[in-house]
Amino acid sequence: IQTAEGAAKNIIRDIEGKEPEKITVKMHGTMVSVGNYFTVSEIMGRILPVWLSMIMKYLVNAHYLWEITGFRGVGRYFYHEFLERKQRKLFLEKHWSTRIQAWWLTPLRVFLGGMWLYEGIEKIKEGWLNSPRLASFLGMASDATTGATPTNLFIRRIDEIFKFDIGIINFIIGKESRLVEGNAISSELFAKLDLLHIGDFNLMPWFLRNVILGNDSVAMFFQVLVVVLEVLVGLMLIGGAFTFLGSLISLGLMAMFITSTGLYKSTWWMIFASIATMGGAGRAFGLDYYLIPYITNVWDYFWKNRKLRLFFPGSLDRFER
Repeated sequence: IQTAEGAAKNIIRDIEGKEPEKITVKMHGTMVSVGNYFTVSEIMGRILPVWLSMIMKYLVNAHYLWEITGFRGVGRYFYHEFLERKQRKLFLEKHWSTRIQAWWLTPLRVFLGGMWLYEGIEKIKEGWLNSPRLASFLGMASDATTGATPTNLFIRRIDEIFKFDIGIINFIIGKESRLVEGNAISSELFAKLDLLHIGDFNLMPWFLRNVILGNDSVAMFFQVLVVVLEVLVGLMLIGGAFTFLGSLISLGLMAMFITSTGLYKSTWWMIFASIATMGGAGRAFGLDYYLIPYITNVWDYFWKNRKLRLFFPGSLDRFER
């Protein structure tokens, strides 16, 4: 990069009829890399071991690619090094670098998006945009321990089936039963994750009670936010637009639910579906097929020209990895 800048300046000076300037290059060290598993280097007077030299090789290459091509060049470099390399793969690398066609994930992506959209619409119908309902949803309303059937009151009983307790993180799988006059009328498995549940202190219930439900205005804000996110994630996944971001928000919502209300077994699959759809599920039969190349081209144009233009020759061209 230093010599390129110097050469460019001297070309301009030559055009202007001026004498070229001497180029002074400051080198931080020397590195030689042979293949993927052998590298030697001397950085700032220190000879580094092979494993550290390999790390420095990736960092140095990423640094220069960033200066020349920006984020896209660095991303493609690491993508090639860790996912497309074919020589001498390690055991785990053979598995994580295996790829499938994105269209296999299309039904899962659309179904997951449909579930989120349905949940959001149901909450709108229930009045989540109009009146406080978050406390009842979180099981923190004054009457949250009881409910009404057509003729009786029921109580909830929690039976622990599995518990992993290390103080900082507590994971519970249990069965929630609804009892009427001592008889179970329904039961369902659930999973719950407690963070910092030490003695009588439980971080998430404390946070929900004192921050989220601290007053009606804050509670309504988060209540509306949940509805908006559910509808937004649903539309993003159904349309295949910004699928990675939508899947990440989906995973975040599931993390919020499992640490607050717990997750019933009928929704456990949504955690794993959110992870699966992160892997480019929107690139097949989705808007990401067009959006990702377009955004990448706009960013490249901005990086190279320091000007933001939304449309220019080649802005809609696709690129191949």
